[in-house]
Amino acid sequence: MVEPVERLPGDDSVRRDIAELADILDSHADWAGKLRAAEDRVSGYDPQLARDLAWELGVLSDERLKRPADAEAAWQRVLSRD
Repeated sequence: MVEPVERLPGDDSVRRDIAELADILDSHADWAGKLRAAEDRVSGYDPQLARDLAWELGVLSDERLKRPADAEAAWQRVLSRD
């Protein structure tokens, strides 16, 4: 399901499609793990993309997973990259 985001983490449309699929399949935790892995992978060479991925992870953690501590940690990474 998530191989495209591993190959193309910067493709917004791919991430949107996978997020929609995660909603349908109720696989938000898996999607959160893939977002975090992609964020970690790109952080060394594309800090803006890493920031965007952290933002998406924060929203996912807050709204879908109901994990405020994880959301806050993701948003702290966003702030550190601004």
